[in-house]
Amino acid sequence: MDCLFMVMNGINTNQTKLIVRTNDYNVPKDHISRFVVDFIEDSIKKMNLKIEEKKEGRHSFNICSMLKLLVYAKIEHMDSARIIADMAKYHDIFKYVCDGITPSERSIQRYRDEYGEYYEQLLKMTLKKASDENLSEFNHVAIDG
Repeated sequence: MDCLFMVMNGINTNQTKLIVRTNDYNVPKDHISRFVVDFIEDSIKKMNLKIEEKKEGRHSFNICSMLKLLVYAKIEHMDSARIIADMAKYHDIFKYVCDGITPSERSIQRYRDEYGEYYEQLLKMTLKKASDENLSEFNHVAIDG
């Protein structure tokens, strides 16, 4: 009679694991960032954006991703380009909002300057839609330059 012996290895707690995660794995299902992303992706298709293509150097960041980042940062009361750049690099919700890109402080400021009119339109539209759907607790929203 043959005996089969099974050798059991100890559990290695230091073993690395391959885990595939999407950008939204750590974002709650009812978080305002999901509303911002969906709303801006829908709205940007309807807007007539004039995008200047660079002829030299690296390609520019996707305008939709940058506008989502800027609008969400404004909703979170963040105005500093340096802080926004750090949040896009290290914070899960910001990574989700900007599709995982990591723009520099200078890039964020440049997009604000070049696409400011679209940024302001999207911010107004986002706040209005959030207010209409009772997703915010705003009684009165004043958007000032």
